[in-house]
Amino acid sequence: MTIPLTPAEWSKMVTIAPGVVVERDVLAIVEWIRNYDPDLDVVYLDPNRFDLSVDDPPYKVIERCPDGLTRVVFSCWTLDERVKERIIAADTWITDVQGRLEANNQGVRDSQQEAFKDSMAEAHDQVVHLLKNPKTSYTLTNSDGELVTIEDDKGVVKRDATD
Repeated sequence: MTIPLTPAEWSKMVTIAPGVVVERDVLAIVEWIRNYDPDLDVVYLDPNRFDLSVDDPPYKVIERCPDGLTRVVFSCWTLDERVKERIIAADTWITDVQGRLEANNQGVRDSQQEAFKDSMAEAHDQVVHLLKNPKTSYTLTNSDGELVTIEDDKGVVKRDATD
């Protein structure tokens, strides 16, 4: 069943061949891809013509390789600005993928190190307070949210989960 388009919807469409109509913004993305790299192209897999499952994206960005083979770069559900961003991000001539990956990994390591330092500083403060405490019993909340009771002659005697 086909649903007729309104005049406003028709104004967003372009006829590229007899019986083949596409949206202007989709056509603009395809043209950008072809201009960006002549070896790249977009293939549309019409679910009415191909045996596709429900989870197969209809668009494939392909590359015509020097060895004569055509390879799928990636598949997508829509052709929009995200496709352009993805192509630029993957272009190793423009983007330092290794550098971005290493910078991201270093950021993760730095945040983990900072979290470790914070937990060590918190534990240090708790030990200092424990040692300065004149009482024989000391109660604190640990980093897991447990209420911990420590006694001088017995060590940790009680752990209660606080909610």
